[in-house]
Parts: sequence; C-alpha cells; structure tokens
Amino acid sequence: MDSVTPPVPSARGAFDLRGLAGDAGLVIGAALVANLLNYAFHFIVSRRLGPEQYGTLTALIAIAALVGVVGTALNGVAVQEGAKLWVGHRDDDIGSFVRHAARAAFGVALVVGVCILVASLALAPYLHIERWDLWIAFATYCAANIFASFLRGCAQGAHRFGFFASSLIGESVVKLIVAVTFVALGWQVLGALAGFVAGSAFAAGVLVPPFIARAPASTYDQAEHSHLRLGGESLKVLGVGACTAALMFIDTIFAKHHLSGDEAGYYGAAGTIARIIPYGVGLIGLVLMPKAAAAHHASRESLSRLLAIAFGAGLLVTGVVVALLVGAPSQVIAASYGAKFVASIPLLRLYAVDEGILGACTLGFAYLVAVRDYRVARFLVPAVVLEAALMASLGKTAFALLIIAIAINAALVPCIAFCVAQALRSAPMEHRSHVPQAPGPPSAEL
Repeated sequence: MDSVTPPVPSARGAFDLRGLAGDAGLVIGAALVANLLNYAFHFIVSRRLGPEQYGTLTALIAIAALVGVVGTALNGVAVQEGAKLWVGHRDDDIGSFVRHAARAAFGVALVVGVCILVASLALAPYLHIERWDLWIAFATYCAANIFASFLRGCAQGAHRFGFFASSLIGESVVKLIVAVTFVALGWQVLGALAGFVAGSAFAAGVLVPPFIARAPASTYDQAEHSHLRLGGESLKVLGVGACTAALMFIDTIFAKHHLSGDEAGYYGAAGTIARIIPYGVGLIGLVLMPKAAAAHHASRESLSRLLAIAFGAGLLVTGVVVALLVGAPSQVIAASYGAKFVASIPLLRLYAVDEGILGACTLGFAYLVAVRDYRVARFLVPAVVLEAALMASLGKTAFALLIIAIAINAALVPCIAFCVAQALRSAPMEHRSHVPQAPGPPSAEL
C-alpha cells in the first residue's frame, strides 16, 4: 500500500498577488483612515490655536519627526528580524525575539526622552518656546512613540497585520479625542501634546498581546539576536532614517527660527498638507517593507514583481496628489485650515513640488532598509549637510527655503534609483532551499 505524502506548503516570501492584495488592503486601508484622522486633528486644532500657536506645534512635530528616526531604526530592524523568522516558519521564536529586544528598546526610548529635556536648554530660546511643561510633555511623547514604533515593526515583520492596523487607527482616534478635548478646555499646545502622548501609549498597548505569551517549547537562542548585533544594525538604519527625516522636516525648524510667528504658522500649514504626498506613498511602504524583506529570501523574480507593483502605485499616487495641490491650492487651504491661513496658498504650490520629489524617493528608502542595503547613505549625508548649510545661511524667506529643498531633493532622485537597481541585482535568483518548509502555527496567519 503506497504511503500518502502530505502536501508541502508553498514557501513564505514567494510572490502571491492574492495574498499581497489582501495584506495591502488591510494595512493601507487602516493607514489611510489613520492619516485622515491625523489631518482632521491638524485642521480642527489649528483653527482653535491660531497661526502663532500652531507654528509652535508644527515646530515640535518637526523635531519629533527628526527624533523619531530612532524609532524608525528600531522599527526597521524589527521588520528585518521578524520577517526572517516568519519566512523560516519560526513563529514561536518571534515572540521570544520581541520580549528579548523590547527591554533594550524601552531603555533607548527613556534615554531619548531625557536627552530631549537636556537639549531643550538650547532649543527653547532658539525656537522661542520657553514653557517647560511643553518640553516635558513633548519628551514623554517622543519616548512613547519610539517604543510604539519598535512594536509596530515586530507586528509588520511577523505579518500580524491585524494588530498593526488596530494600532494605527486606535492611536489616531485616541489622539484626536484627547487633544480636541484638552484644547477646548484652554490647554492650547499642551492639550495637543497630551493627545499625542495618549495616542502613542494606546498604540503600544495594542501591540503587546500578540507577543506576550510564552511558547512552551521555543527553540529561540538569544545569541542569535544579541543586543550588540541588533544595536549595530539599528545604527545603520538610523543613519538612513535620520537623513530621510531631515530632508522632510528640517526646513520647518529653520522656518520657526527665521520667520515671524504667523509666517511660521503659514509655512507649517502648507508643509503639513504637502507631506500628504510622501505619507501617501509611505502607506505602500508599510506593506512593501515586510514583503520585500521576506521576498529577498525567496527569489529575485518575486522581488522584481513586488517592486514593479509598489513603485508603479507610488508614482501614480504622487502624480495625482501633486497635480491637485498645484492646481487647486486655494480650495485645499479653504477646506482644511480656513480663512486664517490664506497666506499659505502660494507656499503650497512650491511645497507640493518639493514633497512630490521626496515622495518619489520614499519607496526607495523603504526597500533599501528592508533588504539591509545602506549604500544610499553615501548620497544622503552630503545632501542633508548641504541643505542645512544653505538653509541656515540663505533661507531667510519661506520661498528661499523651499527652492533649496527642491534643488537638493531633485538631485537625489537618480542616486536613489541607482541604489535600488544595485540592491535588486544582489537578490538571490532562486528560492533558498534551506528555508524550512514545515507549516507554522495558525496564530501567525491573518
């Protein structure tokens, strides 16, 4: 009697259009809802704060984005390591990895919070933000956001997209409710920051349950993910993330210093709307990173097909939104910030061009980090240094700041394309046969 051989499951990480569409629909749908809520937050809060107070808030948000690259680095490494364990069907080890690395991530978040308080001694007079309660609330938010970013990376790498989506939407809902409530009570910028703190704390709390339970028979070896190795990998991701964030937000810092209070508010409003372009493209990156990290261990063909779809969709989103913002800035400002911010209209056209160029590079950054290729830093570091020097010396007006940003970002486009092409050539031609083919537990799947 012939024995029946059980079917061998398909290799994780191989290109699967149906699975990609399902995961993309869940993640991008949740991120889209979260972004809409975030923009509702800006539009509602800005009308209550007015241009000057809103300028203070956008300056702090810009600093948070720059500091948040620490969380981005932890996120990137978590995606890499989680995806590698997931593609090898080592689902029990994912929870062990998260619990092992979470202690270090929490410590890093606390250190960053303390460093912000120390740095505020110099930043407070430079940015004309002298209230200490604002800096304490801001440091708390940055620390909570960094730890939440690490947990989100773990969920992405482990393909726990349901928890990831819940975290995104939950954070935005809590932030909006708490911020609007406290701003209405007269807390102004402090009330808005309270919303940020509450949202980040909720986001982290949502992501704890899928990883907290201990597997009874895990073969996890902590030496595989030593803090020294993970720290070294995080520093590499940090370099790319810091430069990317600087290109997106450093102009807002110089605007707060060079321009008047109201002008900084108008500039911040235009920038907040224009950044919908890289944020929109970034929604695709939320799926691209874990999928690319897994496909890189499968085959070059799977990776090429994934990139073709992701970059095609990203360029389409960029083109449509840039056309809207350049063609109808008056209507966009009127519908979002209202009559108080009418001076933002001429700035929005230039800002849309700037962020459109940066949006075209966003997926390139996400892909390169996902496959551990950091050669793009050789182009990013000089670009950031040059942009900062030019903005500090020549960026005395809003238009000057934007022209400088457009020129630097445009010069980076061919550099990013070159790095993506080189990284794709290094992907394996065939699926690696040593990846285990045993099925993982049902809890690892959606």
